[in-house]
Amino acid sequence: MRVRQIVKEYLEINGYDGLCDDFCSCKSKDLLGCHDVCAFNCRAGNIKDCKECSEYYENECQQGNDYCIEEKEEENNAKV
Repeated sequence: MRVRQIVKEYLEINGYDGLCDDFCSCKSKDLLGCHDVCAFNCRAGNIKDCKECSEYYENECQQGNDYCIEEKEEENNAKV
């Protein structure tokens, strides 16, 4: 099993929609589309409408997406 598949299964089992970091995000169906450039800082998160995105995550909306993926608010959210 490849790392991409392991991460995808983890996200699905734990109710996450994808990954996010300070610069980009990806849905679980398109994991690591950033060509692994920012993968070391990725955190599990959930999709939100741009109107609901915090200022910290609105970078995705500024890039033309109609959503952002924000880190799920949990204690000890492990980096993936």
